[in-house]
Amino acid sequence: MKIRLIMLCCLPAMLTMVADGLITPAAASAEEGAAQGPSYIRMKSVSVSALNRGRVRGLVTVRPVLEVGEGASAASVEAARPRLRDAFYRVLNQMAATYIDVERPLDLDFITRVLQNETDRLVGPHGATVLLALATARRQ
Repeated sequence: MKIRLIMLCCLPAMLTMVADGLITPAAASAEEGAAQGPSYIRMKSVSVSALNRGRVRGLVTVRPVLEVGEGASAASVEAARPRLRDAFYRVLNQMAATYIDVERPLDLDFITRVLQNETDRLVGPHGATVLLALATARRQ
């Protein structure tokens, strides 16, 4: 009975923290120790300028979602979030300057593979799987 009362008292505070972005649902489930299937960590959108011959031709935006695998905990992936975001910016900048053409459809498989390679390098080979919630390229 006391556990339920404590949980009911803490629930509004936890929901407020989730709404404010202080914790993510994946981190909340990791704190509770619940092992109920895969957990997902939503990353903020990564936007970079697409270049062609040194001139800005468009904007490429990607919003990755990380599915935490069995090889890592949500807390360890969450701790690597700033490094992952930096790595995603770096590789997308390189791709937008050399590979991506805003006049053609995006190669989602290639983008996912490149982001997955960076994730494997930072989190471990079975730590998290990269999924793309959004990928757009628009001309300017």
